[in-house]
Amino acid sequence: MKSESKKILIIGIICVVVLISIKQLIVPKGSLSFFISIIIAGGIGIFLARKIKEIEK
Repeated sequence: MKSESKKILIIGIICVVVLISIKQLIVPKGSLSFFISIIIAGGIGIFLARKIKEIEK
């Protein structure tokens, strides 16, 4: 894995933590909160996978 890929992964993890923390302030508990967390993590995961594939080429 290239160093650029590692940087993108670290930035992605930080983004997930920050976004889920902000979400906890808005929607603290319940199934809606869980659903929003899954959407945030899935969206960022797909974005990171595409970026890493571009860098690896």
